[in-house]
Order: sequence, then structure tokens, then C-alpha cells
Amino acid sequence: VYIKVLKQYGDFKTRSTFKEFWQFTLFSVLITLLFTVIDISISFKILHNFGILSVFYSIIILIPLLAVSVRRLHDVGKSGWTVLVLLIPAIGFVWLLVLLCRDTMPERNKWGENPNLRIVS
Repeated sequence: VYIKVLKQYGDFKTRSTFKEFWQFTLFSVLITLLFTVIDISISFKILHNFGILSVFYSIIILIPLLAVSVRRLHDVGKSGWTVLVLLIPAIGFVWLLVLLCRDTMPERNKWGENPNLRIVS
């Protein structure tokens, strides 16, 4: 799943399943934690307390994470622009989290078929 999402880094037009989004997010957090531990253990820091490996990984993963988030929002029937609710202090993060946790729309929407119905070969 992780590699699949990385390969789809430029896809902002289709849908992603709950499972695909959250597996990618979990794996990304685990990699970030690993890099943070490495950064701390070898004092590999830039700009005070930011580890260079963690920062570098975060920059690399930003576009794929944004793309899979937009596709997940499409899957629940929302526009990808909804990700901008993060700009609302405090409540924006909670609102987006609730949307990302919603069930997949079972029917076709303007972003395509239900991704859970795709035939995997």
C-alpha cells in the first residue's frame, strides 16, 4: 500500500479507501519516528531541535500525503479543497480528522467508482 500511494503522488482526481489512507499514514508516522530516533541518537540536527533525516523525509512525503488525503476526501464525497480546513485554528484538525474517518460512499460519485469495488488482480 505504501509504495502504491507513493506511485500515485500526482493523482488528485480519484478516490482512496479508508484502509489505504490510514495504512499509508501509519507507515509514514513510523518512518518519521524512526528517523527522529536516529536524529536524536546521533545529534543530527538543523535549526535547533529539528533532525535533518526527519525534515528531509517530511518534505519528500508531503505531496504523496496531500494526494492520498485529497483522494480520501473524494471517497467520502468531499472536495479535495476541504483539506484547507486545517487552516482553521484548533477545530480545523478535528473536523478534517472526522471527515477522514468517515465511511466510503458506496455509490459512484463525481470522482469515480467506489474503490472498495475495484477488482484486484
